Amino acid sequence: MNLLLIHKSLEEFAAAIAAARPVMPGGGCAAAAAGLMAAGLVEMALNMAAAEASIDDSLRMQMQQTHQRLLACVDADAAAYNELLAAIHLPQNDEAEKARREAAIEQGLVLATATPLEIAAACLQTAEIGIVLLGGEPTPASGDLKIAVLLAGASAKGAIQMADLNLNGITEKHKAASLQQQSIVLKARWEKVNGKTVC
Repeated sequence: MNLLLIHKSLEEFAAAIAAARPVMPGGGCAAAAAGLMAAGLVEMALNMAAAEASIDDSLRMQMQQTHQRLLACVDADAAAYNELLAAIHLPQNDEAEKARREAAIEQGLVLATATPLEIAAACLQTAEIGIVLLGGEPTPASGDLKIAVLLAGASAKGAIQMADLNLNGITEKHKAASLQQQSIVLKARWEKVNGKTVC
């Protein structure tokens, strides 16, 4: 399901989140969008530094890729959420239908866990690069970078929490274990980011 939220205006996107509809974008989409704004701020700082030939161009390439990851995740998270909702509402009138419903819910939970983890990873990369840039000489973009780090860190934390909520419902142990390990790694990265003072 492709909602194409990324093609909406900012006003329309906010209204879509606010609407109380059965099928809708939620917290994961908001985290991805907020992370995308943070990525834009880091890219701005990198582009300003590049104009002065004072930055490694590989950082710009990394942030361009992160920008695209977060952009894709805005719609991907909404699609994952709506797929899970659709699975929950499948009929369960007999054993065959119940089995199909359980399998669909399991698949939906895996996707609804993996997508926020992808969001968190991209947000953390944004925050980490922002921190690297803040460790250099102060620039006109220093204030923007501080906002980017704070925004990306908060978005990552929210996405991890969203993933953990869905992870609790996964019954297949090998799938749950893999996703749980990803969550643990991301939490450790978040702790490092959170330990950096940017205010």
